[in-house]
Amino acid sequence: MKNVVKYFFPFISIVGAISFLDIFLTMFFRPKTISGFLLIIEFFGHNFAANSMALLIIVCLVVPCIYILRKFFKSRFFDKLGLLDSSLVVSGVFLLTFLITIHINDALNEPFTSLLRLLINVAILVASIAFMWGNLSLVGMLSRRTKLAIWRYTFIALSILSLTLLCSGYFVTASRSPKAESDTTGKPNVLIITVDALRKDRLSCYSNTYVDTPYIDKFASKSLILDDFHTHAPWTLPSMFTMLTSSYPSVHGINDYNSVGHENLTTLTELMGKNGYDTEAYIANNIMDDELGFNRGFQKYVMFKDIPEIMFISKSTIYYAFQYIRMNASEEGHADSSEWLNEQLIQRLEKRRKNPFFIWAHYLDPHQPLTPPLEYIEGDPEQIENAVAYIGRQQPFVEPSNADPAIRLYDAESKYVDDMLKSIFNTIDSLGLYDNTMIILTSDHGEEHFEHGRYGHGENHYKHLMNIPCIIYYPGVEHRRSSATASLIDIMPTILSYVECDYDVNVEGKDFLGSFDGNSDGNVEERPVFYEGSNNAESLYIKPYTLIHWNKKILPYKDEYELIDNRKDKAPGDIVSNPDSELLHYYKTLLLEHRNDCSEKAKELGKTRKITLDENQEDALKDLGYF
Repeated sequence: MKNVVKYFFPFISIVGAISFLDIFLTMFFRPKTISGFLLIIEFFGHNFAANSMALLIIVCLVVPCIYILRKFFKSRFFDKLGLLDSSLVVSGVFLLTFLITIHINDALNEPFTSLLRLLINVAILVASIAFMWGNLSLVGMLSRRTKLAIWRYTFIALSILSLTLLCSGYFVTASRSPKAESDTTGKPNVLIITVDALRKDRLSCYSNTYVDTPYIDKFASKSLILDDFHTHAPWTLPSMFTMLTSSYPSVHGINDYNSVGHENLTTLTELMGKNGYDTEAYIANNIMDDELGFNRGFQKYVMFKDIPEIMFISKSTIYYAFQYIRMNASEEGHADSSEWLNEQLIQRLEKRRKNPFFIWAHYLDPHQPLTPPLEYIEGDPEQIENAVAYIGRQQPFVEPSNADPAIRLYDAESKYVDDMLKSIFNTIDSLGLYDNTMIILTSDHGEEHFEHGRYGHGENHYKHLMNIPCIIYYPGVEHRRSSATASLIDIMPTILSYVECDYDVNVEGKDFLGSFDGNSDGNVEERPVFYEGSNNAESLYIKPYTLIHWNKKILPYKDEYELIDNRKDKAPGDIVSNPDSELLHYYKTLLLEHRNDCSEKAKELGKTRKITLDENQEDALKDLGYF
């Protein structure tokens, strides 16, 4: 008991010093608008608890090492040091070095392979070794009574400093309303938010049949809502690369899991970077690997799997280091990717930069596997119980017998994402970014819920997969709905025109905002939308019909052509049994012309590369139900 008391003050003093420094660096690098009470709970609480745990674990690892050094390397230096004294010093310096390294690396905002980052990290390491050696020497020179007095006075001083910091934090944060520093160029910021596998009818601004999404609704109430917006592929890779290049999947080359996007195509990101924008992406779906070309033009491209980046967040650095381990050690860990993305995005929005930003944030929820926080699941007790039980036994391919629990979990994840976006919209509002930022909220594709016999995405071209939400905000926009047809291929030219960026690259899309006549759809040209990205079919949409050309080699039981009436909700009612022959001929002609046109463009660009998927990439695809 005597030894426990003797080392209580040293242990608490080291934890207090590290926690105090973590709070100070966090407030310095990442200023927040929070109350003093939240500062105490979030910052000091998480810091102190997590740092205590971390220091205890490190001490347990360091003690045997010090013991071995003392045992096998006899010297006067080690004779002067107590085992626990020296272990506490070594452990404290190690933890402090880790903390400082994290904060400084985050502030650098440099690529992880940069020479500057390497030199600074080496300098931190050398300084920490020198600091540790000096402290060990000092500890060896002092008497036990003197050391205990120093620990006690350090503890008292840190307590006073911490209290002062917390009080000042209360008055400072309560009195200020921070604004993101405007760039010197006068150019607007651009933020694209894509939500994976989000059905349009799961947003209550589009349909009040299923779930309530009040925070997206609030955002939509001051934005332009596109009712007839489409993707060009029923899964992530081809649809998102179409958004970044304004080219069809058959042209840009990403039609499977290991195809690299064509390197001769200029991306939206590259043009924004050349136009003076800071370009960053935060991606929660790990299949959009940088090896496939999605990172082209981004100065910072962060995926959920990137370990160093996961720890650069706004609460306790050590706390979230442990959170990262927890998230990735559990089967349901992917569900926390939305929390991770929120932390990353809010942290970035709060940073002050000279240049305007172009940011793309991609949320994984409500993609499979379906693992929402349990409080979002709705239904009677039996339905909720069945849904919770299904979380642990779900398979990539949902059987019709599990339709109710799967759809119930999907709805819960849709509400969860809405809750996550609440924090983003509040941050944008508190920082004054609505005054100079274009925000586009959309999806990569939808999800089938057995309207045509299956759950999921990736194969078919029906409306619940292809007709996706799109809500656009920009300063001065008047809230209204548009029934004009538009698609992901239009995102690139629309953004470039809005920010007045000149470009001489060929794009397939059109600037649909520039076509509006005041507050009406006016001169918006009703264009066909072509669906690709599936081995099963190629399709053409012209309001209100979709013509699906099925691949008979893969689906011999299907009719070669199927005309779908999108005003109907599901099969068999949406299948036109006796289509008009002239209409059918017109659709077929357009589809053939499109195929030939894309084939010629693909030939001009040349062949695309393929990569060999490693074990981690294959595991990611399996986890998401693609394999």
